[in-house]
Amino acid sequence: MIIYFYLQRSETRTKRHQASAEAYLDEKNISPQLREKYKQMKIDQSSLGEVESAYISAAMMNKIMYDKRQYMKRKKDKDGK
Repeated sequence: MIIYFYLQRSETRTKRHQASAEAYLDEKNISPQLREKYKQMKIDQSSLGEVESAYISAAMMNKIMYDKRQYMKRKKDKDGK
């Protein structure tokens, strides 16, 4: 797991990765409400590569936690019967 996060670290290998985080919001068609929230979080101080990397990492952790919840629920149901 640690190696995965190391490999997903934010690097600006391409011109796209060096673009502003605003460009990432444009790519993802982020709503004006969320854009305002992200601006308050100082997203303008980040690059596209940094924001994309954070998004991917957060999505992966969300998936792991969801799968764990599902596993625990199945285990509880199985043990409870």
